[in-house]
Formats: sequence, structure tokens, C-alpha cells
Amino acid sequence: MSDSMMQVLEWTGPGKMRIHDAPKPTPDPGQILVQVDAVGVCGSELEAYTGASINRFPPLVLGHELCGRVVEANECQKPWEPGAPVALYPMVPCFECEFCLNENAQVCPQRKVFSIHLPGANAQFMAVDERIAYEIPETLLGPAGSLVEPFGTSIQSVKFTCLDSESSLLENIARSLVVIGAGPIGLLAMVYALYRGVSRVVAVDLVESRLDVARSLGVTDCICTRGLNPEQVGQIVREILGERKAETVIEAVGLEVTRQMAIASVGQLGRIGWLGLHTAVTSADFSHMVRQQVTSVGTYSARPSDVRDAIEALSDGALRHLDWIQSYPLTEGADVYRMLVESPDQVTKAVLRP
Repeated sequence: MSDSMMQVLEWTGPGKMRIHDAPKPTPDPGQILVQVDAVGVCGSELEAYTGASINRFPPLVLGHELCGRVVEANECQKPWEPGAPVALYPMVPCFECEFCLNENAQVCPQRKVFSIHLPGANAQFMAVDERIAYEIPETLLGPAGSLVEPFGTSIQSVKFTCLDSESSLLENIARSLVVIGAGPIGLLAMVYALYRGVSRVVAVDLVESRLDVARSLGVTDCICTRGLNPEQVGQIVREILGERKAETVIEAVGLEVTRQMAIASVGQLGRIGWLGLHTAVTSADFSHMVRQQVTSVGTYSARPSDVRDAIEALSDGALRHLDWIQSYPLTEGADVYRMLVESPDQVTKAVLRP
């Protein structure tokens, strides 16, 4: 393969991917060329792979959770050094609207998201706007660096659900947190909550092996939901945390049953953070939320400040270990996507290495 070409893993249709050569991108003015080092496989991209996504259409290069090294910079404002390790924000906003100017680029009406509107990171190189690149320590290159974006997503949810500001915990509401869903986003929410000082975190999931990961990351209370209905889950939460049940809950799955579990787990004057996107419409007991005066908040992706906080927390050792992450060559990507769909309990988090 010539220096002007690169390998790309392209999604071509439901259940279909191909690895092939494509022209290496050339950075425009204000862009940097990044050599991708590691890219995580997101659940939303598995949804696309199966053909169930409402906003991803083949052919498309997937992947938006990545880190890599700067190869070159074209007329950039920042003096980028070749080889500098970076993590990327998962979208390109307009940088000019009221949302962008107030650190809410994730809801910019003009945002273009990698692996939705723009080709993603399942490739050896990407040319991106320098303003979405964040320098990271050398020690974060690899799987840890690919967690910056999903960790930022979890951090925003924890902040809105458990924090009263960017710096301090709510005195009367963040003593306990129940996280519904111990996939990567849920696990990282647990990690950040513990890192920020939430004293009691409860993990809830259908799969025991994922609860084992939660335990290894510092969570002491776990509930396996196999065979349980939402009311039974709520009762177990009461037995663990006391009559008031959970003061805060993060729902990180997006199924009707898991959303119902979140409502059943929250107590009076509690808060629920909605993070899961799997199902658009849900039947739920909102009368309980009204009578218990429950605050409800949704969060989407990560703000730039959350990405910076993710880098800081990862650099500070907030994540105990990476043993729950499996790495694979990009050339095996088609098999990895198939495995994650057909055997979802086999691997908690998969990362591709171009």
C-alpha cells in the first residue's frame, strides 16, 4: 500500500462490513491529520451494524471514540507537534451559536457527528478540525484514550444527576446512586461517581459478568435483574439503601423495562438522569414521579468541559484497570462487530487498533 492510501473498515449494509484501501485524507487549512491509535465500538454503532439505526445509513465508516497521534497540521492556530497524542471530540459543531459559545456544543443545531454525518474513525487516519482535538498524556494512548469520549458522556450525566455545580456534590441528594445498566457508559458513570465522592453506588444489570466488572471497579452493591420485574428491583434497592431508596438514578440502557426500573428505584425528591437511547417511546409510571417530586434530566453525549474532565480523571487514576476492555486489529473489525451482536455478553468493551 502506498503512502497516499490507508486501510478503512466500512459498514456496507445490515450485518456487512469490508476492509479496503482508500485515499489518505489531506487536512484542509485549520485541520490536523491524526493517525488513529485506538477506536472503541459504541453500542449505537452496533445498532447501525444490524440495520436498526434511524440516523446512520450505509455505506459509512463507523467509529467516534478514538485517540491517536498528530501527523501534520495545516495552517492551524495551535503549534501542533508531530506525534502529539490526542483524543477527539465526537462531532464538529459550528463554534459560533449560543450553545457552542456556552460549552454546549453537543446540542449545536449544526453539529456534524462522526459515524453519522461524517466518516468515522474505523480507519488509519482522519483529518479533523483542530478545535475538536484535545492533547492527552502519552500514558493514555491506546484503549484508555479511546475511553475519553464515552467517559465524558458518563461524566455529564453524573454532573447533571448528582452534582449541584461543576465542583460540589448535592448534600442531600448524592449520597447514593443507582446505575441501571453496567455496559461501558454505565460502568464509567459508576467510576466517576465514586471518584467524585458519592458514598454508595449500586450497579443494576441483567448480566452477572458485567456486575463482576462493576465490583472490580469499586462498586460494592450489585443487583442482577434476571427474572425480576421493575417493582422487585425497586424493593431490592430499598433493602440496600433504606426506605427512601435511591437519591439519584442514572438509566444507561434505554429500554422500556430499564426505564421502569429507574423509576421504581428512585425515592422522594430524587433525581433520574436519562442517558440510554435504545428505545424512543416508553410507557412509564409518571404519577409516581409527580407524587414523589422526582427531578428528571436527560443528557446527550459530552460537552467540551466533560471531555477535559475525562482526560483529567483518567490521568488521575480514576479507572482502576482496563482488564474489561479487549483490543483487536482493525482488519478483524468485521468479525468483532459480528461477535458483539451475536454474543453480547462475551466482551464488555471492544477496541479496534488500526
